[in-house]
Amino acid sequence: MLARAFSFSIWLVRKVFLVSLLLLVVSRPILAETLDQQIQFWQKRIARDSEDFISPTKLGELYLQKGHETGELSANADAEKNLRLALKRNPDYHPAIVQLASACIAQHKFSEALSLAEKAVKLKPTDVFSFAVLGDACLELGKIDRAEPAYKKALELKPSLATHSGMANLHWIKGNIPNALQDYEKAIESGKNDSSSSENVAWCHLQKGEVHFRTGDFSKAESEFLAASKIFPDNYSVLEHLAELRAAQTKFDESILLYEKVIAQTSRPEFSHALGDVFQATGKSGEAKNWHDKALAGYLKSARDGDAHYFHHLAGFYSDTQTNAVEALKWARKDFEIRQNVYACDTLAWALHRNDKNDEALDATKKALAFGTKDAHVLFHAGSIYLKLGKKPEATACVRQAIAANPRYNSFHAHR
Repeated sequence: MLARAFSFSIWLVRKVFLVSLLLLVVSRPILAETLDQQIQFWQKRIARDSEDFISPTKLGELYLQKGHETGELSANADAEKNLRLALKRNPDYHPAIVQLASACIAQHKFSEALSLAEKAVKLKPTDVFSFAVLGDACLELGKIDRAEPAYKKALELKPSLATHSGMANLHWIKGNIPNALQDYEKAIESGKNDSSSSENVAWCHLQKGEVHFRTGDFSKAESEFLAASKIFPDNYSVLEHLAELRAAQTKFDESILLYEKVIAQTSRPEFSHALGDVFQATGKSGEAKNWHDKALAGYLKSARDGDAHYFHHLAGFYSDTQTNAVEALKWARKDFEIRQNVYACDTLAWALHRNDKNDEALDATKKALAFGTKDAHVLFHAGSIYLKLGKKPEATACVRQAIAANPRYNSFHAHR
């Protein structure tokens, strides 16, 4: 199968947001009632007292949890709205500050998230959640030198499923795959032995499986995904990870069925995009176009509504799925404006390359490579850009590194 260029920026955002959210959920257990029942309860309390800042904080927490469990992006916006209300009523209420920082990450408002996390750390310098969110915001903004001490401090304050997950994420970005896998295993073991919910343990199995998938070990990836499935069998995220793996294993019929189950649960356009890619891989161009058109409509609607969540997806879509170099660069630049992590740099480099602006592309790809991330797709992009500029030794070195990082990098992979 031909290589389809792609970077994993959205995967990174999901990881850093969910790592900080895990800390919130672990430290503040959700009650036995359903989330919707709890949301209704706290909504009624807000209406009773115009000075109540506790209720909108709790409501914001619950909406963050809902977004995590259901994949509904609107839940993160609802969380943000309620947390801002809480801070309007009490500007220095620490729980609302740090949770708003987490909601801002989910909304791709990374600079504001960083400012809020810095304030949270100053207000409560022994709070694990504050340091985890600080690390998340720094990682998204490409500030590795600040992210690392924040994650280390969170782990020092409380070794747990969530803090080990944060360190694992950092290790991935720095290219230390063995340490990333080791910390995910520590996270899983911690989750089995502390108050973490089984759902959080399932999430860690998924993240560990993703690392195996992105390094070409499909057998180990499958083992982790199936472990997550045993814990949380019908969760959309579990299903879509299995769907991606099945397509990479060329089990396309099974992949299609799994993606259809995911789409029945959530209307997020990236899953329509992925299903279109599966049909494309099987040579069914008509079905592929239908799903790709649906995905593009969803991406563009989100952007028109003022949401930055799919800027990166749009850049990738126009670079590789429905080629439009001008549009690809437009959305890549928008993505780069709000974050400067390894994947934003890589996406910008690839869009510049698509526009034959290869000198600029080289500058951007060097920034991406400087993080040390052993991502085969970033390395493949760099090799293509070097080759276009006639720099054959550098191009060869990058391609060799890509193959070493993931011998199966040509296999199917979803646009997360």
